[in-house]
Amino acid sequence: MEHNEFRFVEVSEGDWRQLRGAWLDMILAGPGDDVEALEEATALSESAWRERVRALTDIDCFAQALVDSHDKWLGFVSGYFDDLALDRSAFLTHLHALSGGVETEALLLDRAAQWAGLFAADALVVGIAEDRADLVARFEDHGFRRTGVRRPLDVDPARHEVELAFDLAATSLGVGQHLSLRAG
Repeated sequence: MEHNEFRFVEVSEGDWRQLRGAWLDMILAGPGDDVEALEEATALSESAWRERVRALTDIDCFAQALVDSHDKWLGFVSGYFDDLALDRSAFLTHLHALSGGVETEALLLDRAAQWAGLFAADALVVGIAEDRADLVARFEDHGFRRTGVRRPLDVDPARHEVELAFDLAATSLGVGQHLSLRAG
């Protein structure tokens, strides 16, 4: 990604095709516990994809895409606030790098942290199935730490998820200042 121009854009209902493509790629890259099967996702209608975009961008929600100079999606991130007055945390729902790997993930996480910081959130939180050691390790590499919270997965109560948090007050996800990237 070095020396490439990029910018972040708010995901809108008009982006349903791009979201669909990124979502299908996310499923193929490594199915998550909260994402439907490929067959289910490909069967969704345009109106269902538009509804998904509306849900990701509803009140107290955040969804942005990282795009290149040709408006090609490089990745997307989404999150929400549950009850900021009570919890003080922002929750990450989806993160997917279509290209650029770890650098794109870092940029997307940094953007989510910036969004959460605008609302004075204390932490950016994500729940990950505990048997997904690879995914837990990736988030730990980005500076997330286990909170000690462990709970049954909604989709399969026989399995559990662990909660990881990035402390927004103590540090920054900090996409390296050494990268010569321009954000708009």
